[in-house]
Amino acid sequence: MNRTPHVAIVGATGAVGVEMIRTLEKRKFPVGKLTLLASARSAGKTMPFKGTQLPVQEFAASRFFIFAVLSAAPMCLLLAC
Repeated sequence: MNRTPHVAIVGATGAVGVEMIRTLEKRKFPVGKLTLLASARSAGKTMPFKGTQLPVQEFAASRFFIFAVLSAAPMCLLLAC
């Protein structure tokens, strides 16, 4: 398993997405690349993560193939290729 996975958060601009970003940062989760996804309305915005601003992209389900649900919290992540 990749020790620094490419992680995508769907709904990154919503309340749960914002909390997920904070949790990844707070717990120092080893993210190799973080992709922030949301509706077309939010695409183009930026959000902070580890001292940088990351762009929010429009969610397109066809770009992702593995879906994982975290059992410790009611939040979802998509692991991107």
